[in-house]
Amino acid sequence: MPFRKRRFRESLQSYCDNPGPEDGIDPQESLRSSLKKPKNRKTLQLCAQVAQTLSEILQGECGDPILRDLFVEKVVPFPDSTRLLVLVCPSPAAQEVELSQVLEHLVRATAKFRQEVAAAIHRKKVPDLMFRFTDRDYRIGHG
Repeated sequence: MPFRKRRFRESLQSYCDNPGPEDGIDPQESLRSSLKKPKNRKTLQLCAQVAQTLSEILQGECGDPILRDLFVEKVVPFPDSTRLLVLVCPSPAAQEVELSQVLEHLVRATAKFRQEVAAAIHRKKVPDLMFRFTDRDYRIGHG
């Protein structure tokens, strides 16, 4: 370590009792690094579009009463944008139904969901959709 840097570090340490790893770092630099844009911006944009499309289907166009009681909480890449994991929750007014019954209805409707997603997004390949409940104990019975 050059003499100047060592001398500077020693002078910094004299100003504090317990030097930490963040001592000597410009606060603006740490703020800039925390505000950087995510690297996978397009994937996050795709997830948002899919979440909006599926929410509109479940809340409006869906003729299935079991699926109408669900709402999309979040869509995340699983593991990348070729497959998306849709986190679904029961609505507060949902009737209690068996989990297996809900999963069966979701599997039957997956082709329709993918068709609607394909119309809403502009990509060559439509991502596969996988569904998971985020709060199983809320209104959905275990079966």
